[in-house]
Amino acid sequence: MKKVKLRTYFSYATLAFGIFALGSTLASNINLSSNTAVEFGQGVAQATSCTGDEKLTVTPFTKYDNSTSFFYLSDISFSNIPANCINKEFIIGVQSENSSVILDGTNTSARVLYFGAFTTTVYSGQTGTSSFGGEIRSAGDSNGYGSFTLHITGDMPLADDVYSLSIESKNGLDVSSIEAINVCVSNLGGEFTATEIINLLGFNSSAELQIAINENQLLFHVAGYDGVPTSGYLTGGWDASVIQELFCGNSSDNNVYSIDSDRDSHGVFRRDVFLGGAGNDVLGMAWAAIFYGGPGNDAILDSAEGGDYYP
Repeated sequence: MKKVKLRTYFSYATLAFGIFALGSTLASNINLSSNTAVEFGQGVAQATSCTGDEKLTVTPFTKYDNSTSFFYLSDISFSNIPANCINKEFIIGVQSENSSVILDGTNTSARVLYFGAFTTTVYSGQTGTSSFGGEIRSAGDSNGYGSFTLHITGDMPLADDVYSLSIESKNGLDVSSIEAINVCVSNLGGEFTATEIINLLGFNSSAELQIAINENQLLFHVAGYDGVPTSGYLTGGWDASVIQELFCGNSSDNNVYSIDSDRDSHGVFRRDVFLGGAGNDVLGMAWAAIFYGGPGNDAILDSAEGGDYYP
């Protein structure tokens, strides 16, 4: 059985989680510097740059394929992730004894955007937005600690080829945008999920949404967040021309003077969104935008152009 010491290293100016050496399919052990062996299906506690003095747990799983009579690496589970790791990007790789292993049939790395219970996005490769042959499952949060599982749906690596796992962390997206979305989800009492709100704004992922924020093409006006009042007119109630905006109310009576639509600097048509919540909400004017009043007695006073309006 191979014995390889745990190593940590810096990459992308961030601390790597480490490299865990595995044995064969039958032995299938992860060996730490203390020579402690952990089998597939058992977790390894590991400190990272975002965990501080705490440790998260990494657990690899295999799947047996009757048609080939081989074991394959099918899942890597992460648990006991401290809140400080929210908004980090986890770079996950697999190595044989001599080289990197193709992880999803295309690339040797998976990049997970970690947002606690709202973790949904994984890309192929260390940069960019290429689709990964897999998905995030069972993302959750309990008592301030998060968890998720990376499930491989494409060409799974042979377990015999997996000698080590490398997991790195690096800085992710602007956490304020995720916080704003999460506050909006809470304000609306679960009427919309974070993913649904991101999709309503016309983005396929939180990464795409962050690009618009970085380019000053998206603003948030969420009741009770970052100085926005908890009732009445949200941030004055007037929308800003050209810039796309999300107005998000709560259980109080929330009002907005106007919402509109326009093309961003890339020529993509973007629409303002007003999610009223459970109060009695009023929208003054709208131009090809989106308004969901939610529970309560809601009203739209003037719809100058077509849009999606549900008072």
